[in-house]
Amino acid sequence: DATDPRVRKRLLSVMRYGLLDTVPQPNRQQLEAYYTQNKETYRTRPAVTLQHVFFSWDSEELPDHPATFREKLGAAEDPIALGETFYPTNRMRRATRPDLLGTFGPDFTDAIRDLAPDGHWHGPVESNRGVHYVQILENHPSTLPSFAELETYLKQDWLFNQTREGQQEKIDAMRRDYRIVIDEE
Repeated sequence: DATDPRVRKRLLSVMRYGLLDTVPQPNRQQLEAYYTQNKETYRTRPAVTLQHVFFSWDSEELPDHPATFREKLGAAEDPIALGETFYPTNRMRRATRPDLLGTFGPDFTDAIRDLAPDGHWHGPVESNRGVHYVQILENHPSTLPSFAELETYLKQDWLFNQTREGQQEKIDAMRRDYRIVIDEE
């Protein structure tokens, strides 16, 4: 156990498990208090719903005249069909800034940050994957879900935190009550 990290990790896990107590289910008053104290934890991030027409960097279909192509997009029945298929999708629903950064990179994310859902196509916008023409369908501001919407999650989080706090109290008590000596041979 002193030299093998896997054995040590397993021993610690077994010991922590032995310190678990059964935590009673919270009542509504406890959950409401927990919700009030932790509201910001449950606040959603601002997000955007968009669609984009994509062209890879080496595409021979890349439009030469952006303004004309934006007009063509506005008149098209299925504008997405005018470009290449983009993995994972040409339509993103409720994409947060981290979602956009992970998919498109910082240049794209910064370029569309202030665009409004005005029905217009914007672009070309460069990403780490190619060139895009973007239409913002909806901006979603940060919101705080209601207690009712979060009640199931609140209950799980409350139980988890109560379990961890109880476990930590027992660990702290053991540290106070026992003297630990490591014999270095």
